[in-house]
Amino acid sequence: MKAKLLALTLALLCLLSAFPPVPLGAEEALPYQILVNRAANTVTVYTLDDAGAYTVPLKAMVCSTGRAGHETPLGTYSVLPLKKEWCLMYDGTYGQYTTAFNGDILFHSICYWAPNPEWMIAEEYNLLGSFASLGCVRLQTADAKWIFDNCAPGTVVIVYDDPDNPGPLGKPETLVPWISPEMDNGWDPTDPRPENPWPALLASELRVEPRTLRLQAGESAAMTWSVEPASAAALRPVWTSENEAVAAVADGTVVAMGEGTTRVTARVGNVENHCTVTVSGSLLPLDDLVPGAWYYGEVRYACEHGLMSGTWERQFSPDAPVSCAAAVQALYNLYLSEGGEKRKTGGEWYAPALAWAEESGISEGLALASDPERELSRQELAALLYGYERAVRGAEPKGSATATAGYADAEAIEAELLPAMRWAVSAGILKGTGGTLEPGAALTRVQLAAMLHRWMEI
Repeated sequence: MKAKLLALTLALLCLLSAFPPVPLGAEEALPYQILVNRAANTVTVYTLDDAGAYTVPLKAMVCSTGRAGHETPLGTYSVLPLKKEWCLMYDGTYGQYTTAFNGDILFHSICYWAPNPEWMIAEEYNLLGSFASLGCVRLQTADAKWIFDNCAPGTVVIVYDDPDNPGPLGKPETLVPWISPEMDNGWDPTDPRPENPWPALLASELRVEPRTLRLQAGESAAMTWSVEPASAAALRPVWTSENEAVAAVADGTVVAMGEGTTRVTARVGNVENHCTVTVSGSLLPLDDLVPGAWYYGEVRYACEHGLMSGTWERQFSPDAPVSCAAAVQALYNLYLSEGGEKRKTGGEWYAPALAWAEESGISEGLALASDPERELSRQELAALLYGYERAVRGAEPKGSATATAGYADAEAIEAELLPAMRWAVSAGILKGTGGTLEPGAALTRVQLAAMLHRWMEI
C-alpha cells in the first residue's frame, strides 16, 4: 500500500510540473529547479524570484546526455528520494554522487572503474559536453555533488532541446579542457576531497603576451603564455576568439581575418587572460591563399606594389614554379614603377621585360633568352636581384665570404653565381631551411614574393 501511495505521489508531482511554474509561498517552494538542455549538453539551475517563480539562473554545468540509441528522455520529472554516493551502472562502471529523477535515469559523475575517487575514466571526462552517456546526465564531480547535496526530492527537472541556446549562463567549459594519458592521475579535477592532486596542478595565475595585437588581414602572430605555479604548465591553454570573422585563434596562433576588433582569450583550468586584437584591411581576393600562412604578407606586398598578380581569376598558385619570364617581368614592373623607360617590343607577353633585362645587363650570364619559359632556380633569382642592384641602382652589393659556408649543399651553388648567393644570404633575402639552401631548386611563386619583399626592405 505504501509503495502504491509513493508511486501515485510521484506521478502527481510529474503531472503538476508539466505546467508553467506558479508562485509559491516561501515555506512551500523548494529552492531550485533544474533544466537540462539535452541538445546543448548543458544544465542550468534556477532559483526563485521575488514572486516565487523559478526565473533566476543560478548555476550552469556542462554535461553529457545520452548518445545515439540511448537518448536521455525529454519531459518534466522530479528528483526522487534515491541518492547514492556510489552507484553501480549497467555497464559495470560506477557513478559518484548519483541523484535519480526519472526511474533509472540519474544525475551522476563521470564513470569510474571502481567505487574509488582515484579510478575515474579520463576518456569519459574528455567527452563531457558531447553525447556520451547511456541516458543519464553525466557531470563533473563537483557539479554532481552540488545536485546531490542541494536538490531535495521533489525538485523539478525539465529535459528539453534547444541546440541554438544552451541557456542564459551559457555552456561552461570543463575545469581541465583535456586530460592526456600523461596527465591522467585517476582523479576528477573538480573532486572536492582534500587528497585530490589536481589543485596543485591547476593555475592560480595566467599571463599572455602580447596584451594587444595589430595585424593586417591574412597575417598571423604567435601568443606566448606562462602560469603560476609552474607545475600547471602541463595544462595547455584553451584559446577562443569572441569574433572569428575578425580573428581566429588555434593553439595560441592568432590569424587576422577581417576588419575590426575582437578579444582572444586563453584559459587554463579556472583562470583566464586576454589579448585585444585589432585587424585592418581585408583578405586578398585570391582563394588559394591560406590566411595566416607564412607567405601571406609577402604575397600582399608583391601584389600591392604591382610586382606580381594572380595567375587567373581569384587564384595565385602559390606553389607553382616561376618561369624565367615571370621573374624578369616582376623586376621590370619594379623598374617601371621607379620611373624607368618602357620598352615597346612585339612578340610574347614577356618580350619587353626580357629585352630590358638583356639591354640593362641584369640577366648577364643567365641565358634566359634561349628558353624564357623554363623554371627559374633560387640561385638564379639571387643573381637577377644582384644584377639589378649593380646595373639599375649603380650599387656594388657585397656579401660575407662565409655566408653560405655553413649550409650542407653550399657546394651545389654554381661558381659564377656564388657572389650573388653570398650577398643574398648575407642580406637575409635568401633563407635556408633545415641547414640547406637548395640553390638549384625551382623557385615557387610565394618564394619569389618573399625574396622580392625582403630585398625591397633592406
